Amino acid sequence: MMEDYDVFGSAISDYYHGEKTARITVHSEDFEDTFILCSQLFRTVGKLPDLEKEALVHCKGKVLDIGAGAGSHALILQEMGMEVAALEISQEATETMAKRGVKRIINADLFYFKNEKFDTLLLLMNGIGLAGNLAGLDKFLSHLKELMNPGGIILAESSDLLFSADEEEAEAALNAEEYYGEVRYQLEYKEKLGKAFNWLYIDFESLKPYLEKHGFQAEVLFHDFEGGYLMKIWNDNLIMR
Repeated sequence: MMEDYDVFGSAISDYYHGEKTARITVHSEDFEDTFILCSQLFRTVGKLPDLEKEALVHCKGKVLDIGAGAGSHALILQEMGMEVAALEISQEATETMAKRGVKRIINADLFYFKNEKFDTLLLLMNGIGLAGNLAGLDKFLSHLKELMNPGGIILAESSDLLFSADEEEAEAALNAEEYYGEVRYQLEYKEKLGKAFNWLYIDFESLKPYLEKHGFQAEVLFHDFEGGYLMKIWNDNLIMR
């Protein structure tokens, strides 16, 4: 079985071209297999979760939609009259975004994208996970700072995986050697596997010391009913005086 396959790009393309039942299988040693329905990546504003609607309301100025996927958030922001660039590592996904009408698309790895600054960095669908793990947070936050205009903000989503855990599960997770929100995933589509990757879910209290280390302040704007939360992050050192 292939293990270097553009799972998201292929699934997004197939859905766009008519395979409306397309879904991605998510494998992890820590959880039972789950699925991502590709229809979730093509939602219009009326079908977005409340958390994502809240995030789009708070966007300002020039926006970078990081990990744009099929471009749904970028399209909605365009319709709102905002200047938005959709950043996506999957070339096939960017081709689909172009067909859908996303005006500005950047096909790049976030960590290699430089030399441009934005007023809003948008990290939805648990976008903090791009840090990979706790050890990757310093590099991640430093890079985001480089992409921010003075007065800029980050609108980011993450989750506390212990939100619905019982007392025994929570105690075991908190006493484990590794942070309970560090997960390793591998995605599968049509019996083809993508590369395994690390993903981070982090509760707000655990994230705050990392933010403070890099001069960031943050507030939670929204909580959902499954442990997910939306935060606004800013850095006073980037504010023009």
